[in-house]
Amino acid sequence: MSNRASRRTENKKKSRYQRMNAEQKTALMCKQGISPKDLQEAYEKGRDEGIKMASSYCLKDAYAAFLMAAHEVFGFGTIRCKRLLYAADHRVVHSLASDEAIEEVFRKLGITINFYDPDRITETLEA
Repeated sequence: MSNRASRRTENKKKSRYQRMNAEQKTALMCKQGISPKDLQEAYEKGRDEGIKMASSYCLKDAYAAFLMAAHEVFGFGTIRCKRLLYAADHRVVHSLASDEAIEEVFRKLGITINFYDPDRITETLEA
């Protein structure tokens, strides 16, 4: 079977909606009472909900890891871990953007955080 014939066979297996281009799909949805504005609003709502869900999972893991590290490395108990968690949460939610936080850590502590580098955390030695 030729390449063209195999593509036609595969295309025939798809539903009518799957074979439509974007303009045809939009026109069909408009006929059914769904406007492009409705689609845009649904897209933004879904995107925002996805970001909130993903960030909450990431933050839960990061908070738990930092608290366990503070407990294991420095012997922090419940009260100190709670204070650390409140301070970190305040900075995450209210104070800084990601780039600002990374710059402040470098400026105050001399530690560079770069997630694109295999050695994510490096310490700058002062001369």
